Amino acid sequence: MVSMASSPNQSASKRVLVDGRVYSSGAFDRGMGRYVTHLIEQIEKAGYQVTILLYRDCYLTPDSPLFSRYGVRFANYSPEDSNQDLANRSKRMHEFTAYLSALLEAEGFDSYVDATPFLGPARLDIFSCPVTAVCYDFIPLRYPDSYLNHELVKTEYYNGLARLSKADHIVCISETVRDEAIRYLGIHSESISVVCPSLEERYFSPIAAYAPSVGQGYLFAILGSHKSKNPKGSVEIYGQLLRSRVIDVRLNAPKQDQFDALFQNQKVPAGAQFTVSVTDEEKFEQQSGAKVIGHLSLEEGFGIPLLEAAFLGKKILALDTPINRELLKAGTEGRDSAVFWLPPRNQVLNIQAFLQFLEMPVDPQFHESIRNAFITHWAASSDIAADALGKAAVAFKTWWEKAQAKIFSSIPGSSCGVADYSVAYTRSATGNIAFFYSEGQQQNISHLRNVRVFTYLDFKRFTRSKHAKLKGLFNFAFSSALNPGIELMRTSSQSGDVLLIHERRYFDGLRAMQLATGQVESLLLDITGNEPDENRTKLAIDCVFRPEFNSRNQIAKLGAPISSGWLSELPIRAVSHLSPAVVEQMRLQETVMPGSVINDLQAIEETFEFVPLGIDDRRNPAVDRASRLLRVQRGVQMDDIVVGHHGLILNDLKRLWDVASAIVAAASQREKLAADNRRIFFFLVGKVIDTELFERIQLAFAGVGLGGRLIHSNPAYEDDFDAEIAACDAVACFRTQTRGQLSHVFVRALSLGTPVLVNERSGYGYDPRTTIREDDVTNGIFAALDRLADPGQLADMRKSARQHYESHHRGDASLKKILRES
Repeated sequence: MVSMASSPNQSASKRVLVDGRVYSSGAFDRGMGRYVTHLIEQIEKAGYQVTILLYRDCYLTPDSPLFSRYGVRFANYSPEDSNQDLANRSKRMHEFTAYLSALLEAEGFDSYVDATPFLGPARLDIFSCPVTAVCYDFIPLRYPDSYLNHELVKTEYYNGLARLSKADHIVCISETVRDEAIRYLGIHSESISVVCPSLEERYFSPIAAYAPSVGQGYLFAILGSHKSKNPKGSVEIYGQLLRSRVIDVRLNAPKQDQFDALFQNQKVPAGAQFTVSVTDEEKFEQQSGAKVIGHLSLEEGFGIPLLEAAFLGKKILALDTPINRELLKAGTEGRDSAVFWLPPRNQVLNIQAFLQFLEMPVDPQFHESIRNAFITHWAASSDIAADALGKAAVAFKTWWEKAQAKIFSSIPGSSCGVADYSVAYTRSATGNIAFFYSEGQQQNISHLRNVRVFTYLDFKRFTRSKHAKLKGLFNFAFSSALNPGIELMRTSSQSGDVLLIHERRYFDGLRAMQLATGQVESLLLDITGNEPDENRTKLAIDCVFRPEFNSRNQIAKLGAPISSGWLSELPIRAVSHLSPAVVEQMRLQETVMPGSVINDLQAIEETFEFVPLGIDDRRNPAVDRASRLLRVQRGVQMDDIVVGHHGLILNDLKRLWDVASAIVAAASQREKLAADNRRIFFFLVGKVIDTELFERIQLAFAGVGLGGRLIHSNPAYEDDFDAEIAACDAVACFRTQTRGQLSHVFVRALSLGTPVLVNERSGYGYDPRTTIREDDVTNGIFAALDRLADPGQLADMRKSARQHYESHHRGDASLKKILRES
């Protein structure tokens, strides 16, 4: 049992906000609700000033002692509101986090205890004060088919796991759960404390010496319908007892819905006395009169009924599980007389052995030892709670001391490709990253140990907080996911903050986003307020005849009439990934096709600092194995040649049709060469945007009898996308530089040691063997494929790709240059 020595009380003036979501849930009067109350009492006993945050639809009655003993605050959210889709839940998550953060800051709370992180409303991370989170169990991870069977439930549960892993300290309800947190989440043992649930006072009466009941007595058990409660196995064992007439059986279902589920899904044994949702007094009466207490759960975070049975001095029928062993481990003397163990994986009751167990007198020392161990632990629980809060404060301070930067961007799962850069730089960081976002799927970044994920609604507050001096990086283009960053950059950027410029077509994107989000007034008054009259007139005329504002009369759009003045006025430092070679290709493109290049930022081009686009090292054994498996599954032989194209499937500026048609011609020609039986495959990886183009490519391959050589996929996860690149002998990455575009696939492939075929005018050329002449794409790809077919040249080209990554595109080196770190 966990205990600790008392330490000097340094908490007298500290205020703690304890989250009380549980009191607005169905668990308010059950184990979880009682545990939260117990923890509040221990924190108070340790000398802290406790305030409870309560929510809508609270089950507490006005005469609850909590209202008279503690401060109370209110959150206008309902923990059990399930009538929301993922988008609305995400919106609510951001709003609730911002409210909680503001509350903690406004009242100067010293610590926040998230007592039920798996209950809604979901939240993101908190920077206002240290966070201590409570962990009850990992049962859903053990039985995902039973508990995580809906997308909303998965999202909510993942959020709970993320908040646990990002907390400054964790309080677990048992050593078993502590060990699982270490195993499943990789939490260090020193970051976890154990405070066990307590029992009601009525269980502390002295134990009478065990004497056989008059007659055969009865077995009492609480039987739930959830998978972890083992309903199928329990019903079978209790039925076996009844059929053998060994002992009467009395069962209680915790709730009516579980009672109904048991009768609907299980063959409840005839002869069992069944009750539903009895009161605490009725339960105690049934337990006190029982000869045996049954506790056959497969999984528990703690197991209150088992401990209650031990405190009552009862014989116990239980599964031999880690948590049950933990609760009864102090009873080293006389255990065989008090506990009949069943193997959890082979729940067969030996009736003869059980009869002998019933007849055996109980050694009272067994129960006394358990009672003494827990009473000692509970006496020390306030000290353990104080120690946990103290460790949270130290961990909080340490994390922020190691913070390297704050970043505003998007997360994969949003509609913006810049999200890939954000994850790459976060993975590459040598320190901790405070990451602010508005859209995307947080699971694509929250798993990183050095990241805490915050809502964009808290960004302004952050810049006024004690963390304000942290260097900032605005990493975005123009999409719905990133539009809030424009306003945050305009209102909250500070000297030394960095704007990462990804392309030169800025104002069109800005205008489109302002229109899409209903911020036209801001566009007309604030962003363009300092423009000359001529430019503002052009903008006004453009608005007058835009289809968004005029259903009667429309004209062709005028283009961007606004200069880069709005950007140059900000205190930020602009960094660009566009190499001089790409900028030169933009100049040449304008020479070849006047008017085709859009560069809204040309006037301030000279002020940009060039830093090569970086990415974290994606090469690892798991990706290598997955890439080889992909080739095997798709029927690709070891010597076959695979070329890939990765990213959104649209012609746009990527010249996908030129690449695909050249691959078709090369594959068709190679089929005719009797001396070479190596085949060519084309892996087309990404979301289909241009359906007509996709179908055209399919027809081209089918037209030469090679329909099976075109393989399309659209993986959702980062590692799967990396495996798709690594499975290729080369990937194609072409661009027409009309607005200054980069390619995340380009640097991603280099980090994997995969050669990249590029066209001259992309500006991406790094190896003459993979750079395709602009005026002869087909023959250029033919020649490149011949080189790829030569094992020696392919190995050397892979080496060249990796060397170029190491020299120019390492994410850690790139981020340090962006932040001007030595």
